[in-house]
Order: sequence, then structure tokens, then C-alpha cells
Amino acid sequence: MNELRKKHDWRPSRDERAPYLSALNQALADERLTTAEHETRIARAEEATSFDDLDSLVADLPFEWHDAELDRVQKTDRRRFILGGAALLGIAAASWAGTRTWVKGNDDAAAAGRSDSGAGDAPSPETADGRSVPTDLVQVENWQKDTVSTALDHASGMGLTMIRRIEGGGDDFAVKGSDENDEWMTVRFRRDNRPTVETDENQSPSDRWLDPDEFPDVDVAALHDEVRSELSRNTQAHRLDIGYDLTADEWLVTIWDGPNTFAWTLDGLTRV
Repeated sequence: MNELRKKHDWRPSRDERAPYLSALNQALADERLTTAEHETRIARAEEATSFDDLDSLVADLPFEWHDAELDRVQKTDRRRFILGGAALLGIAAASWAGTRTWVKGNDDAAAAGRSDSGAGDAPSPETADGRSVPTDLVQVENWQKDTVSTALDHASGMGLTMIRRIEGGGDDFAVKGSDENDEWMTVRFRRDNRPTVETDENQSPSDRWLDPDEFPDVDVAALHDEVRSELSRNTQAHRLDIGYDLTADEWLVTIWDGPNTFAWTLDGLTRV
């Protein structure tokens, strides 16, 4: 396959600009950027006319750029590759040996997807710290009434005891926080994939984080419908962010698409 590369002499499209905006928002949430720095970089990102301009804004931040066309081609190649039985076994073995951990889900999602023969009967694998992990498929769909509650239920079942941030958009959803050992923990959900768990023992939780059992009910479908007409027509570009806002000094629910941002207080869901 010929490698596809980002064309630095092209003007970035709206969708290509979105990952940079997301990285800057995450940097603010992680307190890597001050509010003033964040506002300056967001403005520059929205006005950027080249990928070099965008790259300079995230050069000192965690960031990984994805080429949508390259992802599409790689996905096609993977489908061809797994037609071979030997290749399929190799991929499965590599997956179980990796650092990511499959988590438990519901039977409906498993039935709607693919043939995981014997997955329900197989013994649960373990994470590096010995935690038992079920292997069923989970699906968390964005912009539904129960999106947040479903994700929190599964994340709590995996051991997440405090919530730092909730993020969603496109085919992805993530719950970030910490476990009972105060290690940072992230549970990631992606359409048609088993969720994964990531941990970082070098970070400590904050007293601003929330207990999943006390987390308010958030109907993101209703909030999304409230502002949908003012967002991009490309729903895949719509993003959800729930977390503690340093400027507002409180937890906010934010829906944005890059140029447009709408926020509500988590407590009472009052528009701000």
C-alpha cells in the first residue's frame, strides 16, 4: 500500500482542524495550558491556513494526527488481511498480549456485531495488576438520552471510582478518572470495538473529581437537540465534554464543533 501523507501545502478542512481543537481543549482540562493560552491558541487554530500553523500550536502538547483517508485505506487492508485464517489467529494473539484490556458489555451489542465464538464461555483475562476483566462487547452511542449513564455504569464496573472528565464525539466516547488505588484510569469506547482500559500510576486524583454514584443525570440527547441547528451539519464533528472548568470554577457540560461552543452547568443544566 502506498503511504498517504498529510499535505502540508493544503489548507486544512474543518474536519482536519477538529483534532487540533480537541487537543487544545484537553490541554486546558489537564491544566497544561492556562485559560489565556488556550483562548489564544484556539483563535489561531481557527484562523490557521496550513498544517504547519496547526502543528506549531500543539508542538508542546500530547497530540497524534490521523489522516481520515489513510485510516480508511488501512481499514480496507485489514479486512483483506484477516481473510486468512492464520492471520486472524495472529491478530487475536497479539491483541490479548497487548497492554489494552477488553471490558464487559451487553449481549445485544455482541449479537449485532460479529462472531466471537466462545467469547461468553471463555474465562476472563486479567489486567497487569491482576484485575479480572470480562470480554463481551460494549456499545456506547453518542447523543442518546442514556449515553452518559451507560458509559458510567460500564466504567464503574471496570473499577473507576472517581470521574475526572467525560468526552465523546463521532464514534468515540471516553470516561476518565481514577480507580480505588488513586491511579488515573481511562475507559475508552469505540463503535464496533471492545472498550479498552488505560491506567497511569504516576498521576494523582483531584478533590474536584466526582463519584460516579453521585454524578447528576445528563440527557445529552436533549442538550444536543437544543443546539443542533447552530452546529455543523456534520454530526461526526460534534463533540461532548463534561469536566471541571477552571474559568467558571465549576463543572460544565459543553457541546462544540470547533467554531461554535455551548455550555451548561452540570448542577441543574443551566445554560451559560
